[in-house]
Amino acid sequence: MNSNLCLTPSPQRIASRTPPWAGLSVLLLAGFVTIFDLFVVNIAIPTIQSGLGASFAQIGFIVAGYELAFGVLLITGGRLGDRFGRRRMFIIGMAGFTLASAFCGLAASPGYLICARVLQGLAAALLFPQVYASIRVNFDDNDRRKAFGLLGMILGLAAIAGQSSRRMDGSCGPFRPWLA
Repeated sequence: MNSNLCLTPSPQRIASRTPPWAGLSVLLLAGFVTIFDLFVVNIAIPTIQSGLGASFAQIGFIVAGYELAFGVLLITGGRLGDRFGRRRMFIIGMAGFTLASAFCGLAASPGYLICARVLQGLAAALLFPQVYASIRVNFDDNDRRKAFGLLGMILGLAAIAGQSSRRMDGSCGPFRPWLA
């Protein structure tokens, strides 16, 4: 195993690619949804309790399942990106996150929702480290500072938006109330 990982691409690779600013919006969106999802479930707790009949303990697992899987597997997700490619892990993470989010929305029981939230956290742990690594590799010094500044702003806005989302009472859709 090679422990000397090089995070800076060769100058030829940089010259042959599209401008890194074009792909930054995708990276920022990925960062936004992973952090937004950490917080938005807190707004939906009353609706989940009434809609699924979830107990207090189950609500704790619904909230913590995502956070635990995300936090515990974050370093592993970064290492997998180094080993198998950031782009591949980003795509797998985004696809998994999207699928797990759909499972959350379709959950018919608290146990199903807990499992879906853990899967969502696992996918976020694959996705999120690739955002940082891609910015680190694709931007030079001055632009890197700007890109990380934008990422910090977006992550802060995601946390605020997740906590201040309107009450999820099901008034926007006929399906599961927490989809609204």
